[in-house]
Amino acid sequence: MKKHEEKKNNRRWVVRAMVSFVVVLAVLTFFSNTIMNLTIPLVVATTATRGNLSYTNNATAQIVADGEVKVNGIQDRVVEEVVHTNYDLVEEGEVILRLAPVENTDELTNLENDLLTAQRNLEYAYRAPNHPSTFYTEQQAVRTAENALAEAQATLSSAANSSDTVAAAQQVLNTNQAAVNALTPQIAAATVTVETINAQIALDESRLNMIDQGQTVYVQNSMNAARPAPLKGDPDPNDPNATTTTTTDTSATTTTDTSATTTSSDTSATSSSEETTTSTSATETAAPTATPAPATPTPGPAPSTMDRAAIESELAQLRGQLATEQARLDSLTAQLAASQAAVTAAQEIITTAQGLPSTYAAQDAVADAQAQLQDAQISLSDAQINAAITADKANDQIEDYIRQIAILEDKIAKKREQLMTTEIVAPCAGYVFNLSAAQGDKLVDNDLAFSIIPEVTTYSATFTFRTDSVSGLNVGDTLTSNNYFVQSVVVTNIKPDPNSPRDNRLVKCSITSTDGTMWPGESITVTADRSNQTFDHVIAASAVSEDNTGTYVYVVDKTSGPLGDRYVVRRISVSVQEGNGSLVAISGQGLDDQGDLMIVTRSEEPLHNGDRVRLEDYSGNSNGQS
Repeated sequence: MKKHEEKKNNRRWVVRAMVSFVVVLAVLTFFSNTIMNLTIPLVVATTATRGNLSYTNNATAQIVADGEVKVNGIQDRVVEEVVHTNYDLVEEGEVILRLAPVENTDELTNLENDLLTAQRNLEYAYRAPNHPSTFYTEQQAVRTAENALAEAQATLSSAANSSDTVAAAQQVLNTNQAAVNALTPQIAAATVTVETINAQIALDESRLNMIDQGQTVYVQNSMNAARPAPLKGDPDPNDPNATTTTTTDTSATTTTDTSATTTSSDTSATSSSEETTTSTSATETAAPTATPAPATPTPGPAPSTMDRAAIESELAQLRGQLATEQARLDSLTAQLAASQAAVTAAQEIITTAQGLPSTYAAQDAVADAQAQLQDAQISLSDAQINAAITADKANDQIEDYIRQIAILEDKIAKKREQLMTTEIVAPCAGYVFNLSAAQGDKLVDNDLAFSIIPEVTTYSATFTFRTDSVSGLNVGDTLTSNNYFVQSVVVTNIKPDPNSPRDNRLVKCSITSTDGTMWPGESITVTADRSNQTFDHVIAASAVSEDNTGTYVYVVDKTSGPLGDRYVVRRISVSVQEGNGSLVAISGQGLDDQGDLMIVTRSEEPLHNGDRVRLEDYSGNSNGQS
């Protein structure tokens, strides 16, 4: 029983603790929202909607005097006296400023020294040797590389066809070597035949010579003597059908004492000649022996006459045979020479082909030759370019010296004029304007010292308008101005804005005043037209803010949680398209990404990106929504 009471009490304690926790949590939540509502800013937000915006096309610019004459200062000259001040009416040539004398002329001296140096440099540049290069060495290297490449390519072609070349050359070699082997014995035989015929002709000519020089002695007793048998090839003198006659030894008829010796010698010579002649009798195979003479011979004609006719007939035959055999020998010799030349050429081709490198080695040689040719061509091109650059540099240097001399001469003339100038006068009659120099001030070259506004001049101003806002505007149209001193504003020129030629136009207008007084630099605002246009995002002008980073608005992002809704602002960059003072049309990349966005139009405190805010509640709840 006691244990049951203890469990019941414990259960009550747990329930009470839980209820207490819930109550405390509710109280803390209430007070936390109340405290937070007191610390976070309250904002008014609305949605940018599509709507029609009526706006005025106006622009502001500064007035410019068209006849204004500007006078620049003189470098480092000190103002000694200011004779006239702004808005003084002066005549042309009147002194405006008096200058203190120049004491330091070092700048002029330095300029003169620089001019002397530039003139000397120009003279040296003209005197510098200028020999145009022939590029002989580089061109010779290119030609050598081209020849080497041609040889390498020929070697590669030969190496690729070496097997076919060797086979063809071997066939030529075999054919002509066989011809040489066949022609050699024929030529040897033909040579022997020609030599034999020549020997026989020489013998017969010797006989005729002996007949012509010696005296023929007819010896009657020699007819009864035993006569030797005719030699091989000699016809029988008693045979009337013989074509040739055997000549007797003339020396045998000259003297009786030497008959035997002469006959023996003649017989031996005749036998040697008869062995090679082609006109000898085919039936005689050996020299016949001498036969005894008839007992009672019949005297015949003189031996010298009969022998001479036979010898001459034989010589004619031998010479005909010699011509035929010599022609045959010459033909065989020419054929042999041609075959031997073909054999030699074929052997050289085979030797050359066998000495060629492999195809891969020949290809490598071609690649190396091509690389060397390319290097040589690049070297030639580089040399030509460098030579041209060197020549251009020399010409440019001369031109630079000439330009430098002209600049220095102009500076020296200007500096001398500045040093000699003691007064700055009005270039024309008019009003002194924009004079800011005081006594003791040091002037600066190219800085405005003062201007002269002529008494009679025109004034103008150039306004920048959007292209679409002045689409109907033409030269001669009149614009309106709210400036009290402006009488009329007339358009004189319309052209695209160089900074934004598509979007903007520069409208130049002539300005006339009501009282005739107008000064450059005064601002004037003009209205071109009033437009009515529909925009996608129109909102109160108070929603748009601007700082050094651009134009922007704050949009409100909402998140829901167990403790309620939470609102945080986020910055979005926008651009203002148009405005009429209370409303503006805006555009931006983030405006269309999430549909309709709540844009802050008013805030109690300055906002920052990511700040938590409360929305103004128009339902009557003064605390608002956070």
